[in-house]
Amino acid sequence: MITTNIVFDRKKLARKTGKGTLEVRITVERKSCYIGTGIRVREGEWRAGKVVNRTDAQTLNDRLAIIYEKVSSEVNRCIQDGQQ
Repeated sequence: MITTNIVFDRKKLARKTGKGTLEVRITVERKSCYIGTGIRVREGEWRAGKVVNRTDAQTLNDRLAIIYEKVSSEVNRCIQDGQQ
């Protein structure tokens, strides 16, 4: 089984540095791979899988959606090609 999702502050740096990274996690047969999105937000700016409480929240959420869609489509292409 293959799953993809967006993860906030995987390395728990938000408490130390003030901001945590957003990454796309791909899990295949219980092994995970992370792809950075280049987006960093504070703990209070991430809720229920969305960037909130920022003036540029919509722009960042749109960027996340595009990145997530590209990763998901590539994963689906690999599945269809039998590459898993």
